[in-house]
Amino acid sequence: MKLYCNECEIELGFSNINTNYTDITGKRLRVCKECGESVENKLKNKYFIEEYDGRPMYAKDGCYVPYWGCSYYFKTIEDCKSRMDNKTGASVNTRMLKSVLSGKLY
Repeated sequence: MKLYCNECEIELGFSNINTNYTDITGKRLRVCKECGESVENKLKNKYFIEEYDGRPMYAKDGCYVPYWGCSYYFKTIEDCKSRMDNKTGASVNTRMLKSVLSGKLY
């Protein structure tokens, strides 16, 4: 099975695939090294709703997320802002957390 870049349609292999970029849900984008950053930036602009307290907020399908790649969402923008104001909570990269908890660093 051959994989192709979702943006420029070139065939992907070990030397040109880039898995560092994600969509709003944290799912990795299937893009080449040249397209990764521009595709993620386009998606961020598409789902951006406003900047709150110096941080961007995003929304998709009526659900609000406090940061890009967030694994949870809020039904109202007020709930999302309340979460962003909560100084006792932490924004954690779930891929990194999973690798630390499993004892494997990728």
